[in-house]
Amino acid sequence: MLRLVGEAAWVLTGQIAAAAGGIIGVPLLTHFLRPADYGRLALGGTVAALVLQVTTGPIANAVTRFYAASVEANALSDYLHAAGRVALIVSTFVVTVGSVGLIALANSPWRGSVALAGWSLTFAMLSGISSLFDGIQNAARQRAIVAWHQGLGVWLRFGCAVLLVRILRSAEMAMAGYAVAATAVLLSQIMFLRRAILASPAYRPSFDRQATRKLRSQMWVYARPFSTWGLFTWAQIASDRWALEAFTTTQAVGIYQALYQLGYYPLLMASGFLNTLVQPVLYSRAGAGTDVTRTKGANVLINRLFAASLILTIAATIAAGLVCKPLFHRFLPPAYGSGAPLLPVITLAAGMFACGQVASLKHLLSINPRSLIAPKIVTALLGVCLNLEGARLFGLTGVATAALCFSTVYCAWVLATAPRPGPAT
Repeated sequence: MLRLVGEAAWVLTGQIAAAAGGIIGVPLLTHFLRPADYGRLALGGTVAALVLQVTTGPIANAVTRFYAASVEANALSDYLHAAGRVALIVSTFVVTVGSVGLIALANSPWRGSVALAGWSLTFAMLSGISSLFDGIQNAARQRAIVAWHQGLGVWLRFGCAVLLVRILRSAEMAMAGYAVAATAVLLSQIMFLRRAILASPAYRPSFDRQATRKLRSQMWVYARPFSTWGLFTWAQIASDRWALEAFTTTQAVGIYQALYQLGYYPLLMASGFLNTLVQPVLYSRAGAGTDVTRTKGANVLINRLFAASLILTIAATIAAGLVCKPLFHRFLPPAYGSGAPLLPVITLAAGMFACGQVASLKHLLSINPRSLIAPKIVTALLGVCLNLEGARLFGLTGVATAALCFSTVYCAWVLATAPRPGPAT
C-alpha cells in the first residue's frame, strides 16, 4: 500500500504537469491561430488518431499486458525481443501505407493538404512508438519516468507548436511542432529504458527463439481485437470534427476543438491517471488470467475505481457549469466564446466515457479481450451517426449532445457485458 501511494503521487504529478501544459498551451495556440486554422489542425490530428487507434495503440496495450507475466516467468529479455519485433513490423506497415496515401493525396483535388497530412503521419508514428515505451515503463511501475515523459510531452508539444506558429501562422507549422516534441520525448524514453529496464536485476541477456515467438504470437492475439474495433472507434472520434466541417464551417471545428481540449480532455486525463496507476497492479494480480481467485480480486478493485470515476464525473460537470463563461472569457479569444455554454455537456460526456473505460478493464484482464468487440464497434457506429445528424441539424450543439449520448450508451454496454469470474475450483 505504501508503494502504491508513492506511485500514485508520481502518476498524479505527471497528470498535473500535463494538464497544466494543456491549460496554458491551448490559449497560447488559439491566440496565434484563427478558429479556421485551429480547425485544420484538429482535422490533421485525426490522421494521427487513425494510426494510434488501429496500429500502435493496440500493440502498446499488448506490451503492457504481458510485462508482468514475462517477468514472473524470468523471460524479460524474450519479452523485449518480441515487443521490438512487433513494433518493427507495425512501423513498416504504417510507413508503407502512409507513403502510398500521401502520393494519392498529392494527385487529388486536396493536394494542398499534403504537408499537413505528412506532418500528422510523422507525429503519429513517433507518438505511437513513444506509447510502446510508456507501456513498458508503466508496466514495470517506473512511475517517475512515465510521469516525467507525460508532463514533458504536453509542454513540449504546445511549446514547439507555438514557436513554429509564430514564424508562420499555419496548421502545418503547429503539427510540425508536435512532431518535433514527440521526437524529443522518444529520445528521452530510449535513454531511460536503457538505464532503468536493461540495467534492472530482472533483465538477463538471452534469446530463446521459441519463447520469443510464443510471446510475439500472444501479443498479436491480444492486440487483434483492439485493431478490430480501432477503425470504428477512430471513425467515431474523427466524425465529430469532419461532420462540423461538412455541415458548418472550419471555424466551428476550431471552436469545438478548443471546447474539447478544455472540457473533454481533462476528464480523460483524470481517468488516465487511475488507469495508469492500477493497470500494472491489476495485470500483476490477475497473472495469466486463468486463476479465478486472482481475477476476482482484480475485479473488486475495478468496481471501486468505477465508483470513484462516477463521483469525479458528477463533480466535474457541476464545476464546468459554474466556470464555463469566465473560463472562456479569460483564457480564449472572443471568437471562441460561442462554445462556452456547451462546456458542462462535453464534460459530462467525457466523464461517462471515462467510466466506460474503467469498466472495460474487466474485459482486458483476459488474455484475449474479444468481449469488447461488439460494444466498441456498435457504439462507435452509433456515435458516427449521431455526430452526422447532430452536426446537420444543430451544428456545434448537436455534436456536443451526440458525444454525451454515445458516451452514456458505451458506458452502460461495457459495464453490462463485463466478464464475471466463476466460482473457484
